[in-house]
Amino acid sequence: MVFFSPERVDKGNLARYSDKDADPAFWLAILQSEFLRRRGLFHGLINMRFERVSGKQLGELLIERGVLDRDALASALEHKKNHPDLLLGEILVNSGKVTEEDIVQALTSQYGFPYLPLGNYEIDKETLAVIPRNLCWQYCLIPIDRIGKSLTLAISNPLNLEALEDVELLTGCATQVFVSTSRDIRDAIQRYYGSA
Repeated sequence: MVFFSPERVDKGNLARYSDKDADPAFWLAILQSEFLRRRGLFHGLINMRFERVSGKQLGELLIERGVLDRDALASALEHKKNHPDLLLGEILVNSGKVTEEDIVQALTSQYGFPYLPLGNYEIDKETLAVIPRNLCWQYCLIPIDRIGKSLTLAISNPLNLEALEDVELLTGCATQVFVSTSRDIRDAIQRYYGSA
């Protein structure tokens, strides 16, 4: 196994490795590398980690599953044009057209992220200690397991690169992602970390 450090991440290393053959230490070095940050390459490399399993858009998947009709999708897309800061899933859930579970199930089929309902899941205190409550609440995520330098998270928006970057920089761990509903995650944060 090749061990990487931020100092060793350079053009040569980037050219030799793809996301398929890089170990977690490589990705950690990528995250910490000033070379990438100064050149604005960080988000392009992180995007390599999120390849679609399905070529279909979220709305199409929800229609196929029978939880959304085309008129409701068109209305939500129109609303999104006026509110680009909102995610389509948020708009649909807030309007009552679909549930959070519907969105999570669509994300799992769209990107292949595994779904983890947190209701009966037990998280140990050592795992919880690696991420402070305020960061969990801010990004709607919770650490659920840690093995060595690999941290497993439940997160409501697995495509939130800023959240994943912050967690990896804070903990020094490579992250593995499960998708959960924001309600399940907020409940778990309250249960394990307590009130703010």
